[in-house]
Amino acid sequence: MNPEQNLSRNLRIFRKRAKLTQRELGMKIGYSEKSVSKWELGENMPPISTLTVLAETLGEHDNVRVIPGDVLKMDLHALLKDEFS
Repeated sequence: MNPEQNLSRNLRIFRKRAKLTQRELGMKIGYSEKSVSKWELGENMPPISTLTVLAETLGEHDNVRVIPGDVLKMDLHALLKDEFS
């Protein structure tokens, strides 16, 4: 899975875990629902400067790392452990 696919998949997982709609998330971070939808579908990527804001808004700051060259790495170990235990 490439970094863009990883971001798209994980953004959706984290948003749903935070019990936010795409519209609600967009409003909280100053983007449109359509932007959030495109990010989750992998049609576009959020600006790097937005990734930390996304993580904080979704309550996943400890699980998100911005890594040069990899764009984004999200540690899903804790998330999946919670979801499937």
